[in-house]
Amino acid sequence: KSTVVNGIMHAAMYQSPAMIQFILIDPKGTELDMYSKLPHTIQYAQTSTECLEALQNAMNITRKRFDSMKRKGLREYDGAHIYIVIDELMYLFNRPDVKRQAMNTLQDILVIARAARVHVIACTQNPTTATIPATLRCNFDSRLGLRTTTAQDSRNIIGVKGCELFPNPTLAHTAYGYYMHGGENEVYELTRIEDEEIQRLIAYWKKHSRPRLKLFA
Repeated sequence: KSTVVNGIMHAAMYQSPAMIQFILIDPKGTELDMYSKLPHTIQYAQTSTECLEALQNAMNITRKRFDSMKRKGLREYDGAHIYIVIDELMYLFNRPDVKRQAMNTLQDILVIARAARVHVIACTQNPTTATIPATLRCNFDSRLGLRTTTAQDSRNIIGVKGCELFPNPTLAHTAYGYYMHGGENEVYELTRIEDEEIQRLIAYWKKHSRPRLKLFA
């Protein structure tokens, strides 16, 4: 999971903050914290309250972008892409007092935000129906299944068994996953980026000013 997330973040960092921006939701506070000071990052959330606030802010941004699209007569927003990166869904939904609101807000974002160039990348090491219920899962048009404990966990991610079969000739113990898109699954080779390369790009971007985006305007 870390390999996938770091690979996505690394690729995105080759774009300027004017093109790509992040809302990082990191309930464990261990995976995404090194990206928190990037000029691309417009919000970093760790506590349950912060994570819920970040989702609500993303929804507010989406609504404002739709208002802008309506005024301009556009079918798709013409500004930067915003990626909401959630490191661990299970931790996000762990507190009963925020679970329902967090899940409902995330569901709303998934349903409408794509045209506003607001996208969600959500990860979990616990792919049960409690963590990724069908009402949430069906709104992710692309999914990547890595090694799972059971065939049911595999079905919860990509709709079929297979991720639990490690090692096997099709899906090796590491470096591969099943990528589901367009209703089909294919074996996908993961890109592993060395930590030094990631830190090099982070150091480069930290020397640049933060994006001029009024998140709460």
